[in-house]
Amino acid sequence: MSKPQGNKQPSRKKKVTLWLVAIIMVIAIFLIIVPLVQSTILRVSLGSKSKETLKHNEVSLQSSLDDRITLMAEALGAGRNVTYDVTYDSCYVDHNDSGWFANSYNYKCILTKYGFYAVGDSTELRKFVELNAEPANQDIGTGSLDYYGKLYVINPEYKAVNPGVVDLPYEVYVVKDHTYANAKDVLAIGAVAHNLNVVAYASSMENTNRSVLREHGSQKLNTDQTYVVLQASEEYLHKDIGCRIPSILFCESPL
Repeated sequence: MSKPQGNKQPSRKKKVTLWLVAIIMVIAIFLIIVPLVQSTILRVSLGSKSKETLKHNEVSLQSSLDDRITLMAEALGAGRNVTYDVTYDSCYVDHNDSGWFANSYNYKCILTKYGFYAVGDSTELRKFVELNAEPANQDIGTGSLDYYGKLYVINPEYKAVNPGVVDLPYEVYVVKDHTYANAKDVLAIGAVAHNLNVVAYASSMENTNRSVLREHGSQKLNTDQTYVVLQASEEYLHKDIGCRIPSILFCESPL
């Protein structure tokens, strides 16, 4: 008489395989879910923090930007009458590194102000621009027309014009007559849009995340007029946000 057939117990090899599959699935879920949760929580908290910080500091930040742009304009001999100015708010991510690898990431928020000043006829600035402004892509040497557009650039060596003057910008872009009719088109040019206080690799994110905080004057430019474009910026939030969790081989951005 044959023995009744019961449920066959899985073999030891099959049990091990099932356990391995289960472990792999748990790890996979952990690697997907945990970074997602971390990123979501961070975005909410950082967004709230940036809004709160800007709200409490906007007046002083804007005043500081106004003062710096005004000082630069006066130092250049451009006067106080700005044709158009705009202040952008933007948040972005960069990192701290040691050589080739990131050690941790930072979340930063910054205000950037641009001012367009008409260059008056028969002024020292007009003479200096006429003598020293060169096509930006030629002056830099390796620059492309796509990045610099039709802009001209001067690196202020103004001692001959304004001896002992301080508060001069590192570089000044010049909008020559009969080139651009709208400040918006100038601000879209890569060289102008690049914030000198933002590390190059983070510039694209900073620029993409920009929103207009305040603007004054008309974007329309007189094509018979030459303008200098001045830039100033103020950082209002800087927070170390560490690395993505889990950090296995390399530190990656948690956002």
